[in-house]
Amino acid sequence: MSNSTTWNGTSILSRVSLKRAPRLRGLSRGGSNTALVFGGLGFLLGLIVGLPILGWSVWPLRISNAAPSDMAAAYQQQYIAMAADSYSLNGDADLARARLQSFKPEEAAAIIGTLETAMSNSTPVEAKRLERLRQDLALEAGSQPLSAATPASRSITQQGTQAGSVAAEVGRSRPLAVMLLGAAVLLLAGGGVWAYRRGTLPAMPDLSSTMARLRSLRLPSLPHLRVSRARIFANNATPAGPAQSPARPVANSATVAEADDELSLDEALSLLAEEHESDESAAQVAPQANALAEPQGEVLGTFVATYRYGSNELFDTSYSIEGRDQEFLGECGLGVAETVGEASPERACAMEIWLFDKSDIRTTTKLIVSEYAMQNASVRDGMASRGDMVKAQAGQKILLETASLALTAEVMDLKYADSPDAPPRSYFEEMTLELTARRK
Repeated sequence: MSNSTTWNGTSILSRVSLKRAPRLRGLSRGGSNTALVFGGLGFLLGLIVGLPILGWSVWPLRISNAAPSDMAAAYQQQYIAMAADSYSLNGDADLARARLQSFKPEEAAAIIGTLETAMSNSTPVEAKRLERLRQDLALEAGSQPLSAATPASRSITQQGTQAGSVAAEVGRSRPLAVMLLGAAVLLLAGGGVWAYRRGTLPAMPDLSSTMARLRSLRLPSLPHLRVSRARIFANNATPAGPAQSPARPVANSATVAEADDELSLDEALSLLAEEHESDESAAQVAPQANALAEPQGEVLGTFVATYRYGSNELFDTSYSIEGRDQEFLGECGLGVAETVGEASPERACAMEIWLFDKSDIRTTTKLIVSEYAMQNASVRDGMASRGDMVKAQAGQKILLETASLALTAEVMDLKYADSPDAPPRSYFEEMTLELTARRK
């Protein structure tokens, strides 16, 4: 089969490289898209587990062991007012000093001053109690910090420390929280490993040395080379005896492959030199595929691609080929291969059908060519290295194959454009293809 692409000189190679660049997107599509999807899912899962479950339910924020000076201003005023009431009853200055030791003297004095001003008219008794507390404890700006080493103050401090220890112990004894956290970590790790293994593709081989060698040679097209080899093999075959019929010309790809295997490198180079100037037009045109025997493998997808003149300036459509488990296997598509004239929008005289296989390093292509392009030698020569050419016909079926995939393209509808400034049947007005991808 003549599905792979070769190059016919440096200028043609540059053209083909520009046309081929979009086809390589299939090599990374399976990996990058999957990684982005699962990365987003992991981020959302982390938010769900971290905020509502761990942050709000399992380990919510709890303020414990706070001092009175850390409370809001209204609660600070209430606390100092209660301390003043208690001091007016028991007269224990050490206990009052211990209760207010979390406040700076100027802070306590400011709060007491605010309360005295507010209570001087409504509750003068409370105001007197606050004034007595301020005077007895010397709560003025610049005074010594409130501190007391009395047993009562030590008892209060110890009680606060014990309360904080109990709260910390309760926070540590949450086995359910630990289990949930461990399950979330395992789930995220497993999802990341699965996404990585699913999106990994075979490494692209280094073709730099091969490309350099191809650029240094001016090779005839691969279909021409195969036909020429088959011709040599048929001419060299001799009958074993008079009773045997003469060797028949090679008519199928299997016999051509056998002839290829029997040619040495020197024979191939000699063949290239002899055939380089010969007419390649007959060999470059693939036989019509109306009687094509379709493969019988599992159908992976059926796609309908429609090209309409003027609807899309850069027409190039592609479809992803996936297995039953959504595994990325390759891509196929239809694009404009060649145009005629310089008019805008572009006038497509050849459409390119292509098939990319993830497990193969090639992108297989075939060209559907208009009648004018098929009969015009200069146009045909410009597309010689792009792949086999088939004249466009309605109802026609074309087969492309790679290592593990097969693509059948059927021309469902075909219409030529009619323009006074272009040759008749030179470019397409509309073309509809049905692409059926199968597993070999």
